[in-house]
Amino acid sequence: MVEENEPVEDRESEPPPVIQKLRTVAGPMGGGTQVVVEGSGFVDGCEVKVDRIPVKASFLGPTELAFATLPRNLPGPVDVDVINPDGQRTLLIHAFEYCMPPVLTGIEPARAPETGGTHATLLGSDLRPEATVRIGASLPRVDYRGPTRIDLEIVAQPAGAYDVELVNPDGQQARLEGAFRYDARPRIDRVVPDHGPVGTATRIALEGEGFRAGCVVYLGGARIPADLESTTRISATALARDTHGPLPLRVINADGLDAELAAAFSYDPPAGPRITSVSPARVPVAREHTAVLSGEGFAEGCSVRVAGAPAPSRFVSPAQIEVSLPALDRIGWVDVEVIHPDGQAHRLEAAYELQGPPRLATVQPREGSAAGGELLTLNGLAFDRRCEVSIGGFPAKTTWEAETTVRAVAPPRALAGAVDVVLTNPDGQTAALACAFTYVARRAPVITGIEPRTGPTTGGTGVLVRGEHLDAVTDVRVGGERAVFKCRGDEFAFVTPPRGQDGAADVELRTRDGASTVLKNAFQYSPVPPPSIRSITPNRGGPAGGTQVTIVGEHFAPGTSVLLDGERVTVAKVRDASTIVFTTPPGEVGAMADVGVRSPTGQQAVSKRAFLYDPRYA
Repeated sequence: MVEENEPVEDRESEPPPVIQKLRTVAGPMGGGTQVVVEGSGFVDGCEVKVDRIPVKASFLGPTELAFATLPRNLPGPVDVDVINPDGQRTLLIHAFEYCMPPVLTGIEPARAPETGGTHATLLGSDLRPEATVRIGASLPRVDYRGPTRIDLEIVAQPAGAYDVELVNPDGQQARLEGAFRYDARPRIDRVVPDHGPVGTATRIALEGEGFRAGCVVYLGGARIPADLESTTRISATALARDTHGPLPLRVINADGLDAELAAAFSYDPPAGPRITSVSPARVPVAREHTAVLSGEGFAEGCSVRVAGAPAPSRFVSPAQIEVSLPALDRIGWVDVEVIHPDGQAHRLEAAYELQGPPRLATVQPREGSAAGGELLTLNGLAFDRRCEVSIGGFPAKTTWEAETTVRAVAPPRALAGAVDVVLTNPDGQTAALACAFTYVARRAPVITGIEPRTGPTTGGTGVLVRGEHLDAVTDVRVGGERAVFKCRGDEFAFVTPPRGQDGAADVELRTRDGASTVLKNAFQYSPVPPPSIRSITPNRGGPAGGTQVTIVGEHFAPGTSVLLDGERVTVAKVRDASTIVFTTPPGEVGAMADVGVRSPTGQQAVSKRAFLYDPRYA
């Protein structure tokens, strides 16, 4: 600063005023800043000018004056002038500065751990030296770097979001609401799963709070692969380890805050061997057999005991061992034990069964057609699920139902006579019944009469057949056309199929084994009278269609169709021989349509201009 004292007159009695300093050297452009001038030689009634503009001043004594600044449009320093009543004056150049209000634009970074100890930069404009900064209730250490930047050393404060406030020395201030966040220390609540096998990597999930991007995870002091999924979950891999026991787990965020959970993950000791099954589960008695033990925890050097005695074995994998089962002379269940080289052992009781040969007691029925197809039921003991049956030396389709019951379908045979039935288990043991099933010669059905012997060409006539061996019939033909039939006890009946012309037709009965019987000219097809129309009700309907119409007439056979102007109607039903109901399709307004009916044999009747498409019914 430059001082200049200019006495107006040389008066030895009164020294000139001198300004030493202003207690307040800066203030807002809006004025109103209270300023105290310190110096000497001030006289009551002196005048004070700021930037050559008089201001109202208070005389506090020969060494102090006080005034309030006036508003100003431009920022910058201004001079202060004191003039005593005798004209002596003093001028202090650039004694006071009008300042713009500060502006804050941001703080980087905008977060820190609750322990503090990090640095941040406050950005803005018109920031002043000796400005104070407050973050919430804390006062960070300030390093002024210029009007647009202040460096801060963040101090500790509880976790949460806080306002950032700056106050310039002139009292003007700026605020960033909720601009800075203190992060809490992370917390580990649990690890899922919290244990895993020795020697194998295990995928785990850490659940808790406060996990941040860039965090790392340590298990027992060793860093492990980890991926941040959210602030509450981390997925990681517990790496394979040779020793068992619990280990602590630690998460460290990028800001240095960490959390530790003691005994968070435990490596399980190696499991002993365990047998789950023996394949095959049944072996023949008194024979050596190779089997496979399935389970877990098997290792090189494992030994096997069968029925309490050592058995030769070969390690295949941790889940399989191949073993030679000894020949044992008893029937029943056998225990198997695996002993691990470390002494751990597991015994599977009733691991497999020693099975004697099957026994075949009965075969029902005792006879059937040489055409084959007869379903036989075999009863006995020790039938294996995969057993096979042969009848007369030929394989039969076999269905296992229980250890005591098997069903088999007799294969066809060219010659009649008694044959052996043999059941063979997968282990090669067999059971046989000599002459257990008898094939009987194929018998052709015999027709002694049918009733009735006549019916219409439209078909549908039920015919009752009398004769012998009718229960073997599998197909009926009338005039070469297949007919629907049923056989119930001694009753046999069929329904005649439609035929295009009248006259006599042969009736043929066929059996499954190829035998057949033909009764020549057994059924007489009679001609069907042509249909006729007596009335149509209603005789009019809307052009959109959908009108339900009833035709009354005669000789309406099943399958009779309805024609409208020669086109077949899709929705029509024959209720009985004298009634047909149909639904009209759409038609032209005012059109008079012909209505006709056509029998399955092609005979038809037409009622001309019988139905009106009337717009009044729209």
